[in-house]
Amino acid sequence: MSKSKGGRPRIKCQKEVRKVRINLSFNQNEKEAIDMFCKKYNHINQSKGAFLRDVLMEIITSNKVTVVEYISPYDINELNRIGVNLNQVCKKIQTFPNLGQADQQRIYQIIHDISKIIYDR
Repeated sequence: MSKSKGGRPRIKCQKEVRKVRINLSFNQNEKEAIDMFCKKYNHINQSKGAFLRDVLMEIITSNKVTVVEYISPYDINELNRIGVNLNQVCKKIQTFPNLGQADQQRIYQIIHDISKIIYDR
């Protein structure tokens, strides 16, 4: 039987070795908030970097982050125009005291269609 030398066990896969660094910058208030978060939730006394890495990876792998896609200035302008038109429609609707059921259904359908166009991009 061969006796182990002791020490840290070897990492079997080189992909598991953490060699890549990411430098992040924070202002003083953000740093204090991070310090408070680490004090409150780091119950196993990991180093601050290891604890924050674990928290960040948990958030990323559990898909709890909502990523906002880039929207071109043209698209933003078009959405603003749609919003202006909707506001005008709402003002006109309020001037008609007796709006029929069919008219209301048509308006709801138009709003639904616009929402679908916006969110199903």
